[in-house]
Amino acid sequence: MKSTIGLALIAGLATPVFAQTPNSAQDPAQAHIDSTFGRMDENADGQIDRAEFERFMTARIAAHKARFDAEFSATDTSGDGRIDRKEAAVANPLLADRFATVDTNADGFVTPEEPRAATLAAQQEELPEQ
Repeated sequence: MKSTIGLALIAGLATPVFAQTPNSAQDPAQAHIDSTFGRMDENADGQIDRAEFERFMTARIAAHKARFDAEFSATDTSGDGRIDRKEAAVANPLLADRFATVDTNADGFVTPEEPRAATLAAQQEELPEQ
């Protein structure tokens, strides 16, 4: 399933940014694909080369990390580098609801590494058995 989604995304990104399908003006998914393609295609030649893709993905990962770090710090009101259930309940009800799942070592605290580990574990569960 994972490779199917990846292939569909790549196939969708291969569509030139200005090439509109009949319903793309009304289709938010197509608009997102077109916009993403446009941001990747730095030289606007209608193609994404490896260097363009790598720069885009590096920037995207850095932005996600910065957002995660800022949200984690805002939730960690004690400033001790970890989030307890009380901090989670006040700042992030979704984290509070899933605290036991995200607290992968069951020590009563969530550290920055644990949400990443929980996400990877959830993604592994979604993969078909081989």
